Amino acid sequence: MTTSHQTDAAGHPVGKTGIPDVLADRLRGRPAPSPAYSWNRGAWTAAIAEAGVTVSWMEVLPDELDRPIVARQVKKLMADGSFCEALALVLIWGYAGTGYGPQRVKKILTRTGNGPSDVAHRLDQSWQIATGQNAGQGIVEAYRYLNNRAAGHIAYLGPSFFTKWLHFATADSDSAAPGAAPILDEVVRRWLNANTNADLHASCTTCYGRYIDLLTSWASGPWTPTRIEEAIFTLPR
Repeated sequence: MTTSHQTDAAGHPVGKTGIPDVLADRLRGRPAPSPAYSWNRGAWTAAIAEAGVTVSWMEVLPDELDRPIVARQVKKLMADGSFCEALALVLIWGYAGTGYGPQRVKKILTRTGNGPSDVAHRLDQSWQIATGQNAGQGIVEAYRYLNNRAAGHIAYLGPSFFTKWLHFATADSDSAAPGAAPILDEVVRRWLNANTNADLHASCTTCYGRYIDLLTSWASGPWTPTRIEEAIFTLPR
């Protein structure tokens, strides 16, 4: 692996970082289909309803969810202004089969301000910032907004999961779109720190910007930043 060790004024790596061999081997092939995860329909429906969020949209969901399915359904829900429902779907996918997922999502939907109405407003704002064309807006600024308790932070929704939200909110129904926000959870962050000089810290807005720059520098052909992020998640750890 050949790695650039240029740094900025704060000592953080900049420029193009070499792709670790195990990942480079993966990127020589074609992207694999996104895995699908089963979910407990009864438990999730009950928890979301108890949070005061509609659940009729869940009836059309298949018993297994993958990224493309979630991306298409999130776009439909957002088009209807159903931001809490869209987030709930993202988190159903994100928590997969974990038993604590439904109750955690109930907290996420109810413990901020006036509950679902405030959560929906913050999700809408984060999406507008992420997709905005004005100076100073974009995906990194949307991360900053959701990461900042004085701005748009949603209780119990940390970076591992709000980057999942940003991913699907910016995918525009295509989870592999070049401009979609890549997810940065602990699995991906730790792997990059162990195998590159990325130096990514949890809950760090500037680190998320460097992460996007890194994946973008590696992207080529069918391997968009989000496809690379997905590949990293599946690598041996």
